[in-house]
Amino acid sequence: MKRQLIVLVASLTMASCERPSPSDGDSSKSKTVPQASAAPKQSEPPRQPSLITLDELIVFTDPSLCYLNKEGERLMDGLHSYGDGQPITLGKVVAAERYLSAFGSPTLHELRAPEMEEENESVMEARLPVKARWRGLTMVGIESQRTNFSDAWAYSFRFSEPFEHVRSTLNRAGFAFSADGKQAPGNSETAPTVELIRQKDQTSLDCWF
Repeated sequence: MKRQLIVLVASLTMASCERPSPSDGDSSKSKTVPQASAAPKQSEPPRQPSLITLDELIVFTDPSLCYLNKEGERLMDGLHSYGDGQPITLGKVVAAERYLSAFGSPTLHELRAPEMEEENESVMEARLPVKARWRGLTMVGIESQRTNFSDAWAYSFRFSEPFEHVRSTLNRAGFAFSADGKQAPGNSETAPTVELIRQKDQTSLDCWF
């Protein structure tokens, strides 16, 4: 019995010595499980800069007569260079520096109707590209028209929104455009003509003096 016990202890001791240690045993326990790589973050599209607002630069002090504030008048008047009996030439953008990035480069165009006689004056139209907001509308262009040696003058503001949207916005601002874009003329004989016109997918506010 004693001999059998010694043999059993010896067998257990040998079995214990042959058992692999945790450090070099079953590779499945010591092997590092690779972590799933995170999906790369998709880059967000760059934000478009917000448009400059021209509400304080262009103010209609009397919408019924299409009269502008001093800053608005200087902007429109500056697009032509004229005076001292000289022919009209291209002017420049006259506005505070904080507004200049809303405007492109002005260009000058000579307009003549086919039926105009040679001695009649051409209309000199200055065109100014615009990318700005005005009273919630998107202004895309300004035109100013003058004739040589005459006091006649006209200007217009173009918007990208549909006619009805522009009409509603302008009427809330003090204009009184009818459904066809007409506004009743003022009491004075020299009152300007003020009209809202559809231009393809744009809308134009026109004032003739």
